Amino acid sequence: MKQKQRVSWIQTIVVVVAKENTGLMMDIIQRFQHKKVLVVPGGSTRHRSICNGVAALGEQRRPAAHKPKVVIIHDAVRPFVDEDFLHKIATAAKEQGAAGAIRPLVSTVIATTSEGYLDHSLERAKYRASEMPQGFTYDVICEAYQKCTESDFEFGTECLHLALQYCGTNAKLIDGPPTLWKVTYKRDLAAAESIIKETLSQSACLITGGLEAAVALANVLQKAFGALDMELNVTPDLMGDNGRYLLEDWNFIKVSVDPFCPSEVEALIVALEAENRALLNPAVIIWVS
Repeated sequence: MKQKQRVSWIQTIVVVVAKENTGLMMDIIQRFQHKKVLVVPGGSTRHRSICNGVAALGEQRRPAAHKPKVVIIHDAVRPFVDEDFLHKIATAAKEQGAAGAIRPLVSTVIATTSEGYLDHSLERAKYRASEMPQGFTYDVICEAYQKCTESDFEFGTECLHLALQYCGTNAKLIDGPPTLWKVTYKRDLAAAESIIKETLSQSACLITGGLEAAVALANVLQKAFGALDMELNVTPDLMGDNGRYLLEDWNFIKVSVDPFCPSEVEALIVALEAENRALLNPAVIIWVS
């Protein structure tokens, strides 16, 4: 959710949660000041929950000319989708009416008999795993849910199939990155934590204070970071437009000429605390003096 919150071209984020967790989700939204987020109670099945979310978009008070053009559906258990891939899905959905992420199958799919024996297997090279996110024009996904049956609501799981069956909209399928995997089991949390730590270690923001020596150091570090495929952004301070760096998942390197004057570092800490960052994305501050 946090990634989508910061994507400028996404207007509204609908979070569908179990009714008993609505209060908890509202507390999280208020704590982290998510301005775009609308919380909607979920249904008893996947399709009922998604339908509730889509309906909530239509119920918002807005002129008809400003209704959503594209709806992106995503699972919270796939937390590592990036903006570039979201944009690919949204663009393809706008052009084709529907689009979805796919990944290669990692295991062969087999069918069994009622007695528990092998019936047949599928040729893995011909098939793909359907993943999230998936995107639809607003009219297509609304029509699909208006026309689908109770059986679809109760037992169905594939939104792209509804668009094809009830709207005749054949989805554009886009190869997704490996990071679209689901956090399904408890052991997956350790892998998720590892990915977050690796991501955080790949970028930093160096604050020079405008000092000549610090700028020179920044130039040297930028070259060193680049050789390691790491990103280093340089800014004299975090005031005005430069405050945008506080919104990113940077680590911060603060260069100081006075080892006995920690006020600048304290100011950075105060600014980060004001942003109320999620605990999954803590910032690391390195003080160089």
